[in-house]
Amino acid sequence: MGIHAAATTFIAYLRPRLLLMIYNRDQIDNIQGAKKVNSFNWFFKYILFLTFAFNIVLIMAEAFTFDNIAITLLRIVCSTVASCFFMVLYYFIALKKKQD
Repeated sequence: MGIHAAATTFIAYLRPRLLLMIYNRDQIDNIQGAKKVNSFNWFFKYILFLTFAFNIVLIMAEAFTFDNIAITLLRIVCSTVASCFFMVLYYFIALKKKQD
């Protein structure tokens, strides 16, 4: 039951490091949630990386074995693609309307 919590904690650990790699400290302090998402390219890379990391931890913890690693990797990729699709859909439906 705690694998979702473990995966979420892992991406919470990665998030500040990812932001520091992408932006400097002054730019991070100016980001204020959905109102400041103005670059789709940045947003897509951000969600792709964090979703991929989340799915790696989640699916590897669920499988807890390296047997059938090809199927496990396929599950990780397919889950990442599907999740990113819905996040991008949300970006264009909800966030773009708020920004305009």
